Amino acid sequence: MTVEPVIGNIKQNLKFREFLLKGLDNVKIEMNLVSIAHNLAKIHRMMRENKGNIGRNSGIFNFFRNICALGIIGNHINNRNLNR
Repeated sequence: MTVEPVIGNIKQNLKFREFLLKGLDNVKIEMNLVSIAHNLAKIHRMMRENKGNIGRNSGIFNFFRNICALGIIGNHINNRNLNR
């Protein structure tokens, strides 16, 4: 798995070149917001390409459900690690 296309998209298309806030916690928040924007654009593109196939059994619905589940699990893991 390579991250270069994702970073290229974030830098070129989203015009994100530098962090505006200082401190690790603020940078994490800022990066999370950029990641959300990138993922929402991906979901929108996938939904647009599969216009007629958006239902509960479609890959788009399952993909979006999995993204949400991972976000919840990821936040839980991050919060647990921060409280140590």
